[in-house]
Amino acid sequence: MVGRRSLGKPTDSPSRQLIHDLTKDLQAIRLHHEDLKRVYDYRTQSFTAEQDEIDRNHQEVYYAAIDKAYDYYDEHRREAEVVLQDHLREEEEKRRRKEEEERRRKAEQERLERERIEREEAERKRQEEARREAEQRAQEEEKRRLTAEAEAKARKAAEEDKAVRERQEAEEKERQRQADLQKAEETEKQRQTLGANINTEQEIKEHEQYLELHKYLKELRKYVVAEGKKDQTLKNTIGDHRRAIIKCIGQLREGQGAIANKGQVNEIREILRKAQMIPMPCDVRRFFVQPPEEFASLSEEDAKGSAVFIYLLNIFTKAVVSQLINEAGVKLEYAEPVGVVVAQIFSAEQYSFRGHAFSDIFWAKYRAACPALWGFYGNENTEAGRIALGWKRTESGGPFVDEMEHRQRMVGLGSGFAAVTLRNFGKTTRKNPFPNHIFWRTVAKIVFIAPDELQDTHFYILFSMLRFSAERIIGFWGQAGMALLRTAIVNIPNHVTRKQSGAIGQLKVLKGLYATEKSIVF
Repeated sequence: MVGRRSLGKPTDSPSRQLIHDLTKDLQAIRLHHEDLKRVYDYRTQSFTAEQDEIDRNHQEVYYAAIDKAYDYYDEHRREAEVVLQDHLREEEEKRRRKEEEERRRKAEQERLERERIEREEAERKRQEEARREAEQRAQEEEKRRLTAEAEAKARKAAEEDKAVRERQEAEEKERQRQADLQKAEETEKQRQTLGANINTEQEIKEHEQYLELHKYLKELRKYVVAEGKKDQTLKNTIGDHRRAIIKCIGQLREGQGAIANKGQVNEIREILRKAQMIPMPCDVRRFFVQPPEEFASLSEEDAKGSAVFIYLLNIFTKAVVSQLINEAGVKLEYAEPVGVVVAQIFSAEQYSFRGHAFSDIFWAKYRAACPALWGFYGNENTEAGRIALGWKRTESGGPFVDEMEHRQRMVGLGSGFAAVTLRNFGKTTRKNPFPNHIFWRTVAKIVFIAPDELQDTHFYILFSMLRFSAERIIGFWGQAGMALLRTAIVNIPNHVTRKQSGAIGQLKVLKGLYATEKSIVF
């Protein structure tokens, strides 16, 4: 221990002895420290062992509690699983029972539907069979009935045939005689109805030729329209030209000479010029009622012209006639500008064929609209008479137009006829396509009809033809013209027995109008 002196053999020197003692003391201290360390380690080890024991005890208690809890919850889990399995089995059983019930229900429905269809099919077959049997019985019954009727009819027919043959043999000669007599009477009546008493056979034939041309122009119109449908551009061009011509005719106005309507005339001329260039060939000889002899030697190629040009010339004519009826039929003065334009167009060399005007196209339409201008007439209280005079129907095969509309048509056409046929071509080199003698011949035919056979239509026509024509008639024919006027407005009204006619009174008025307006006195 420290401070303890060695009891050994003393050293030779005190310093050595001191070092020796110090060494022993240090050795003693080291040993003491080792002993203390061992005591500390022991104590530490003992404490650790004690704490480990305590922890082990606590752990055993904790693990035991956990195991107990695990056992508790595992028991409840197993119980829950058992309950769940029971519930799932119940649900599965319910689903299975529901599916089974649904399957049985569907099977029952299918069975019922099959039974219904089978019943309906059986009922249909039964009804069909019953219907066939009924039809067969009805057919057999009808066949028996028809056979019986046929036999009865055959017997009756044989008897009747025998009686008819006997009667026919007895009546045949009488019927033939009556038929011949009736045919002769009808032929004579037709001649009288159509004015054959003032028209020659040649004139009647010529009139029929104009009517044929009028029909052919309708066919040409259908042909041009059909060709236009094959080419939209051509169709549009033809349609534009047609509408432009109708527009120009509708815009004509009263004025001095051709100047008043120069714009409209130039536009119509340009349209016709363009139409001549449209390549749609046709034989233009078909549009002459009596083609000149020189046409007969022409080849088909040389006789070709534009069908569109002819079509538009016909449209021009139709527009003129329509405008005369609608405008000049109300106001006679309107006929004059229309007559000027018609004369200008038809007399133009460029719109003729080898120097011959297409005036027959104009006359074909005019003759169809007003045959009375060419001496065809009849009693206008009869259907045949109205047809002969040109009395229009409201529609094909329908009733005739009323008196007022018929008067307007006749007045418009009569004034237009005078405006066209009384044109003076003395100051021009162009040939008159509507010679003045046509006017004279028409008036002469009317005034030579027996006075009591004259109809109101004749008086309408005479009034409209003569109202503004006195100066021209006298200028063309002098004293002969005066005689013609006197006959028409003085003699005829005085010789007609039915004085109450308003149309006759209108014609009588011309005598006073001539005296006051033109100083022409009869």
